Amino acid sequence: MELGEACGVPEADLDCLRIAARFHDVGKIGVPDVVLLKPGRLTEEEWAQIQTHPALGERIVRAGAQPEPGALGGVQRRSATLKRSASPCGDGCGSG
Repeated sequence: MELGEACGVPEADLDCLRIAARFHDVGKIGVPDVVLLKPGRLTEEEWAQIQTHPALGERIVRAGAQPEPGALGGVQRRSATLKRSASPCGDGCGSG
């Protein structure tokens, strides 16, 4: 949770972040390996495919689990927020 704290996530939201962090990448199962494993910079189309993984992950988790209220929305919101702030150039260009 160090990253959440460093990004200024309020204490009350850190539990939600903890839960969301466990599931945020599950949606990558729907992104082709050729995109996920591509060395180097992604094309705009490939980046658009990567950006679909949090929403797909939320659908997968909703279909199979009953997590704490509010945790699933956090899968998408926290992933987008942390990815932008944690990428080397600050604009989401990082992988992962």
